[in-house]
Amino acid sequence: MRMKMVCDDRTLREVANEFLALKKAQKVRERTLSDYKKYIDKFLDQSQNTLDVDVLKIEILEYFADIPKTSPARFNHPYQYLHALFEWCAKQDYLPYNPFQKLQLKKVRDEGNVQPAEIKDIQTLLKSLDKHNYTELRDYNIVLLILDTGIRTSELMSITNEDYDPEAMSIVIRPDVAKTSRCRTLYLSAMTNTSLKKFLKVKPKDWERWLFPTRDGKQLKANVLGRNFRKYCERTGVKFTPYQIRHSFATFYLENGGDLFTLQRQMGHTDLQMTKRYTEISDKLLVECHQNYSPIGLLQDSSRRVKV
Repeated sequence: MRMKMVCDDRTLREVANEFLALKKAQKVRERTLSDYKKYIDKFLDQSQNTLDVDVLKIEILEYFADIPKTSPARFNHPYQYLHALFEWCAKQDYLPYNPFQKLQLKKVRDEGNVQPAEIKDIQTLLKSLDKHNYTELRDYNIVLLILDTGIRTSELMSITNEDYDPEAMSIVIRPDVAKTSRCRTLYLSAMTNTSLKKFLKVKPKDWERWLFPTRDGKQLKANVLGRNFRKYCERTGVKFTPYQIRHSFATFYLENGGDLFTLQRQMGHTDLQMTKRYTEISDKLLVECHQNYSPIGLLQDSSRRVKV
């Protein structure tokens, strides 16, 4: 029989700090470690700081009941990190079980309703950018790179000059940069590669090593890029985000003949279901695929099959 550890003299914050120290020792990404701390601290701030599992169950229910129903991510992010904490507590016998499991509290299903940016809107934004202005030239290349590869904005901001190989027309996403901590190589189209090479000739050589630095040569931040996009959208009358361009890559990759398995690798997903959420299959593609691949065609003479 499994023995339960008696730890009346320990607080939830103390074991949470031990858990965070473990994550740091496991070399999780800085962004991930920061998210663990943010959500755990927020829960601790409104808890009684106890390891009494009956109290914890009530506190967990109250915590998640107070989260506004605005988006699945707003619920699922704290769920992910707090669930991991209490699962670890149970394995360490700091708790008799994970309260999430007893409560049968589940993540909110994410239907993936973010719409891809339209190609015509992306073209409008690109044409509006002043290539004689460093910031707008940089952002022009960022748009090309996301549309060409589906790269995450968090990843592109951490790319260095050494990660880009203009001869191989590729960019390596290092494990310490990748969201999944898995290295992958992104291959570029000739248009994107040519544009990047021109951009590198403009970028000052004495700046820091980031491929897409700020106009001060520092590492680009997500809030700065987001603010720039809002400015461009207001100026041109279009409306989309860098994240929606990633969706556009996934959608049009399939429409142009790509398949889900290579798309999964390109986008850096460990789960094919995640890749499917990024794709918006058009009615036109559905009709074409149905006409070409429906098994009913096997019943017909090949000369009579419908071709689209």
